[in-house]
Amino acid sequence: LDPERDTPSAMADYVKNFGSRFVGLTGSPEAITAAAKAYRVAYSKFQEDKAKDDYSIDHSALVYLMGKDGEYITHFAYGTPAAKISDTLRRYL
Repeated sequence: LDPERDTPSAMADYVKNFGSRFVGLTGSPEAITAAAKAYRVAYSKFQEDKAKDDYSIDHSALVYLMGKDGEYITHFAYGTPAAKISDTLRRYL
């Protein structure tokens, strides 16, 4: 969500923390806006002190369950109980 820092190399290193099947995406501000809109996520740059170079990117925290065909099935919001997630996953296995 941050083309200034999220280079392809940085994304490749970052997604290694989640497993070999994860893919990190980046792109132009326009491409990122389009992807965020398609996945219905929100994001914004937050910079507490404009005189400093540090900032963070606030964003939605969702996990998407996608079908084998790549189609959306459902999503889980941050804080969804593990029991609810596992019950939902069992229905689709």
